[in-house]
Amino acid sequence: MTLHRGQRILTWVINKISRTVLKAAFVAIAFVATGKFVVSAFAMLLLVFMTDFAKIALATDRVRPCGRCGVAERNDAVADESQHARGAVDLADGRVRRATLTPRGEREWDELESRSEALAVSVLEPLSERQEHELVSAMETVVRLLTASLIAVDVENPRSPAGRWCLEQYYAELRDRFDAGFDPTTSSLPDAGEMAPPTGLFLIARLRGEPVGCGGLILHGAAPAEIKRMWVAPEVRGLGLGRRLLSELERLARESGAPATRLDTNRNLTEAISMYRSSGYEEIPDFNGEPYAHHWFEKQLPTSS
Repeated sequence: MTLHRGQRILTWVINKISRTVLKAAFVAIAFVATGKFVVSAFAMLLLVFMTDFAKIALATDRVRPCGRCGVAERNDAVADESQHARGAVDLADGRVRRATLTPRGEREWDELESRSEALAVSVLEPLSERQEHELVSAMETVVRLLTASLIAVDVENPRSPAGRWCLEQYYAELRDRFDAGFDPTTSSLPDAGEMAPPTGLFLIARLRGEPVGCGGLILHGAAPAEIKRMWVAPEVRGLGLGRRLLSELERLARESGAPATRLDTNRNLTEAISMYRSSGYEEIPDFNGEPYAHHWFEKQLPTSS
């Protein structure tokens, strides 16, 4: 079956719902396969995202999804196993039990995929082309905004595995986009460790535990703080994460006593330049001698109450 764009989006939503249920309570696969649950898929959309956000489990107080199809781990005994799944004690931690689908469970999974596609087709079939576009657009907006709400931003170590990975992705993108390439060792911030206390702070954004963005802050006491190494993964761009990171870095700078934040950027990063200007930054002369920069900006911060 060949699905067009609208059908693919609906199928994604239906599968998203089904997989969340399988992760939280894999013993319910037989119930899902009856079609009773799939019919109410759209009514469950918000519940699914809230379940992801709150990490609510149906049978225990701590279930973490891991893997393609209903693998779960938790600190107490797994709920009663069914012929659709099997459980085993984790060899590394005897307190943890793991659940995986059996061959029969895999067959049920394939049936669920087929039902999802059929449901997507049946939902769109009565709609006119205009109505179909409206539905798809509305669902895209819901998915985009709810996905943005699932992103967590916290202070972390820039030298941690996640920190190094984010910075490597950032450096690779700059090498591709800058006219002269990019070498962090020749920039104004050769040592990422400066973005760690007491000289700075480093933020990492995570979506369902995976790093998808970062931003650093260099503190200069009572002088303006410097924002560095802001990056957002391509797959989450358009969710407002860049502005969220910028706002959080400004808040941390203000709480650290900085009267303003400064940053520099390359002329090829047009989307970043636009974001800075629309966020209240004004262009100033070169303040740090950054060899890869063409623009320098500053924003005065409100005093802490």
